[in-house]
Amino acid sequence: MKNFWEKVKIKFIPHIEAFEPIALPNKKSANTRKVVNAQFINPNPRNPQAPLKISISHQRKNKDGTFEDCKNYSLSQLPAGKELRMILDTEQTLALQEILNKLYEYCEKNFNIINFQSPKFSLHKDKEVMKIPSNRKKAIERLIEGNYGEDFWKELEKTKPDEATKFSFSRIYSIRMEALKEFKNHLDSCDWSEKEWQLFFEENTWIFGYGLTFKWIKPIGKKFEETTTGASVSTKGKRPDAFAKVSAEIATTVFVDIKKPNTHLLSKEYRPDVYIPSEEVVGGIAQIQTTINKWVANNDPRKILKDTKGYEKGSLYSFRPKGILIVGNLSQFKSNGRENEAMIGSFELLRRNTHNPEVITFDELYNRAKNIISNLGET
Repeated sequence: MKNFWEKVKIKFIPHIEAFEPIALPNKKSANTRKVVNAQFINPNPRNPQAPLKISISHQRKNKDGTFEDCKNYSLSQLPAGKELRMILDTEQTLALQEILNKLYEYCEKNFNIINFQSPKFSLHKDKEVMKIPSNRKKAIERLIEGNYGEDFWKELEKTKPDEATKFSFSRIYSIRMEALKEFKNHLDSCDWSEKEWQLFFEENTWIFGYGLTFKWIKPIGKKFEETTTGASVSTKGKRPDAFAKVSAEIATTVFVDIKKPNTHLLSKEYRPDVYIPSEEVVGGIAQIQTTINKWVANNDPRKILKDTKGYEKGSLYSFRPKGILIVGNLSQFKSNGRENEAMIGSFELLRRNTHNPEVITFDELYNRAKNIISNLGET
């Protein structure tokens, strides 16, 4: 089959809206073959999600080495009680499925079909598949389509709290795994701006869980970015990338400044084996420290938090808020698989002697997020 797939080419012929015929593998004879003929139908008035029509033809080899279709036989001429069959062996059946997969993938990538996704097929052992009665399946689909999420979970917690706990852990694990994949993709490609990273962390505040002495942080207000200095929190002033509070028995403020993974951590070599921190790192540290000082100077140590209806919902303490600077990637200190000890030393000495803010690189934050998900998967 490997040699067969090396020869298979999906080629579309625009002026006839069809693909070149694709021959199925045939070890029995070199003089005959079966080919798959695929035609592109767009738009399909009956079903826009069905853009292909295929036929399988039997062909014979000519003296010049070319193949041509055998004479067509009309089913209307078939005598009563008789039938025609075209049997595919196991390799040809497998090849047909793979050809269909490739054809649908080609349609998805090259043709503008609204909301089209190529169908995916998978095989599972019968004992490993959970079978849902049709009436229950419809009920689950109605819950999903009707967006009854909160009501569903509340009712499940009342009737079967243990099952609700299991489902919720599974749901959280699945959501966080998707976020972790997204984190890794953009960490490797470095294609996100600071604003895009900020929005990502706003939607996934759980990532900071292990970065704050095992305390959670969450946004204050509707946005992760809030004004922090000036007349009050709601008036014009300085805006760090994230102003949050630690969720503990008593809440305290936390400031987070977000750079990018490809931001340089160090600049030039000042003396042998001594490297100067980059302007972005020094600037980020100074910005958070200044913001914290102005926040403390312009706000009472204890602030009463209220909900949208004016009821008190807790207190916010900010005697000396914590700061976090997320910047760069430790891979900058590697070249051809070897680590630069002097660079690592210069950076580590800087941040270990910087009491506030805590300086975390993007790759370190990613690995902390992996640990959080790993621990969740063990519960």
